[in-house]
Amino acid sequence: MLAGQDSRFPRLSHSQWENTVRDLFGLDEITGLSSNFVGDPVAGGFDNQGATFDVGATLWGDYQRAAEGVAQLIVSDPDRLAAIVPADAGQSMEDRAREFVTTFGRRVYRRPLSSAEADVYVSGFLGAGSDYSDLDDFQAGVHLTLQKMLQSPYFLYRVIDGEETEPGVIPLDGWQRASRLSYALWNTMPDEALFEAAASGALDTPEGMAAEAERMLEHPYARDMVDDFHRQLLKFDAYLDQYRNPDFFPDFDPNIGYAMQEEARRFIKDIVLDRDQGYTELLTSTRTFANDELAAVYGLETTLGDQFVEVELDPTQRAGLLTRSGFLMSRSYQVDPDPIHRGAFISFDLMCNIHPPIPDNISSPEPDPTKTNRERVNDHTGPGTCGSGCHTTLINPAGFAFENFDATGAWRTEDNGKPVDASATFTFDGEPRSFDDAVDFSQLMADSQQAHTCYSQHLLEYLHARKSRPADRDPLNKLGEMSVSGDRSIRGIIIDLVTSDDFINLHQEEGQ
Repeated sequence: MLAGQDSRFPRLSHSQWENTVRDLFGLDEITGLSSNFVGDPVAGGFDNQGATFDVGATLWGDYQRAAEGVAQLIVSDPDRLAAIVPADAGQSMEDRAREFVTTFGRRVYRRPLSSAEADVYVSGFLGAGSDYSDLDDFQAGVHLTLQKMLQSPYFLYRVIDGEETEPGVIPLDGWQRASRLSYALWNTMPDEALFEAAASGALDTPEGMAAEAERMLEHPYARDMVDDFHRQLLKFDAYLDQYRNPDFFPDFDPNIGYAMQEEARRFIKDIVLDRDQGYTELLTSTRTFANDELAAVYGLETTLGDQFVEVELDPTQRAGLLTRSGFLMSRSYQVDPDPIHRGAFISFDLMCNIHPPIPDNISSPEPDPTKTNRERVNDHTGPGTCGSGCHTTLINPAGFAFENFDATGAWRTEDNGKPVDASATFTFDGEPRSFDDAVDFSQLMADSQQAHTCYSQHLLEYLHARKSRPADRDPLNKLGEMSVSGDRSIRGIIIDLVTSDDFINLHQEEGQ
């Protein structure tokens, strides 16, 4: 499978498997069985790119054991069993079996079963009694059927069977579009309303898809999706397990990472879903959510307690997500801030600049108490050094914008007794632009179509579950234009991406 190419057989990720099993059976929480699955590779990008996943012998055994475990979980609980089987209204065993197979099978396969498929399951259902001595015949049939269905390729994969209407293009039917939409926006199977939309033909048009997407973005699962996308994009996991040298930061609490994650999640969901704002606000808003621990970092009165409340930050110091504690602290050393990793992330991950080869044997700047952090980094990677090309243009300037923030993300105006210099020049949209500090830099990013297009590209790769390809360039540039102009909120970009031709049809042309 080449980068950027759609697959006719995208496999469920482990988290999608868990979410789907939860919703298939109406469980209150996930089973946790996937924690025993062999891990999937994540070769860059996001962890939902099912086209890159396969099923080897080990994972196949994991799926078998999980299917048996789920079947036992359901059949051993009368309430759970009753929730998925038809009521006994005097029907024959065969009639009840067929009704169960067709109704529940539609949810497992995420489409109606064919007559031949239903016949195979019904036959196995009726012959299962001898295999389970501790169950009655109907329970035994359900147990065996669940085991089989949960190991079916039509459950484990989102199989797309159809014919090309033009070279490389396979139109998706309503059921396939429903699944693609639900796994993009909810990371799980369609709900009944989405199934009904598929059956009625409501998903046959972009307008119908947009109406369902609007509805789905109001669901709590959409909040989880927004969180998951930004968690992976911004590396929230790196916020945890922080350590600072106690000689310099004697009051530092290594558990602050959990508060930083919560702050980031609340801030992003507030911008994206609650206020329906755009990427500009994500980069420039002075509003955030803090508790006592974070208030101390931001220089606010620490009277908030453990509860997170909305606060306003000093607009001369803070602007948007790049000036929040999690981003700053997770890209710092034990004593000093780390402009190289701050700048590299901004340049390559948030501006989508082309990443040059990373040289071998990279070392950290040598400590020198007579120099500022910026001076040491410049001596190590600045003009006249081996890093003068990449670092002086793509990395260091963006990182230096945040020199006013120490290794804990707190504001500072001096470094080793010298005034902090956070000014530099960085290229936006092909033009060098000078700035004074992080607030200045964040506004330049917010005014940059390149930054907005890059963000839209990441959203495409997450929602379409594939790497971007050359054919995406023009649509992404258009989204970037509308985003930077304020004509599209982040929510609007999401809806545009899940109603695009590339989403509602399968494209198999090769991409790089």
